[in-house]
Amino acid sequence: MRNHAFFKPVLAMFCFLQLLQFVSGAWLYALKIGFVASDTLEYYVGSEEMIKIYPDRPDRFMPQKTLGGMLKMSVGHTLAFGLLCFMLTHLLRSLAKNSGRMRMADNLSFLFFGFALLDVFSGYAVRYGPVWTAAVRSSVFIGFELSGLSVIGALMYLGIRDD
Repeated sequence: MRNHAFFKPVLAMFCFLQLLQFVSGAWLYALKIGFVASDTLEYYVGSEEMIKIYPDRPDRFMPQKTLGGMLKMSVGHTLAFGLLCFMLTHLLRSLAKNSGRMRMADNLSFLFFGFALLDVFSGYAVRYGPVWTAAVRSSVFIGFELSGLSVIGALMYLGIRDD
């Protein structure tokens, strides 16, 4: 790209909107699921099962997630996360011009795609797997958020600098 006069403000606005997307996603996760293992467990297996394991926790009267409901959620998230990861990482790699930056872009891309995939399917582990996966679920979400924010930060750095 020879003339960044138009590209830089468009990239900055795109990154700002993606940043808002990540912040709102974290906010929704905190409100709907929660970052505490008992809240995460309750969201997926329901209040009745959560109370058996964490009897001191308040009951939010949540039903367990059904396979159909989880599939409906993961189909949409798989498409959205796939497109988001592809757009951000493709743009990042196109801006990385030397081998050191290419390696950084590749590593961030694999990390971002990996956490996105884990984020989409880790709910199944909580619902149908051992209890300890509830604690891992929030860590996976945080990894997805941080890797996405890292890609956005790298995009801003590579796209706005003057070479």
